Amino acid sequence: MTKITQRQQEVLDLAAKADGGMIDAASVPAAVAKSLIQRGFMLSTPRSDGGSRLLLTAAGRSALGLPAVDAAGTVSAKGKVGILIDLLRRPGGATVEAMMAATGWQAHSVRGAISGAIKKGKGLTVTAEATEAGRVYRIAEGAGA
Repeated sequence: MTKITQRQQEVLDLAAKADGGMIDAASVPAAVAKSLIQRGFMLSTPRSDGGSRLLLTAAGRSALGLPAVDAAGTVSAKGKVGILIDLLRRPGGATVEAMMAATGWQAHSVRGAISGAIKKGKGLTVTAEATEAGRVYRIAEGAGA
């Protein structure tokens, strides 16, 4: 297990128990949040009201000794492409940052999986829309597989 401070562990534990692995960034001391983000254990995501949330990443779950989870929050038996598909099928879609956090991949790998494994390999139609929170990707309604 990765070496983390007691306070970092408390924040990671809180996020692991939170719905969607997200907690309000204002509830975490700035220095702790910064260190967790720098280490790749959490990702800062903007809120529409100007605040931000902290999202537990795959690396953060690993630092706690927890298994990977899928988009529904259950222990994942599917691969990372399956996790991406689940995220893309959510009504709100998913940002690249959220997909990176769920898979532990870099942005170029997420985009490559969308283009290759999901669009070409599975034949699914993926749309992208610019929003205040950033570009949101979704699997188009009625898309098979």
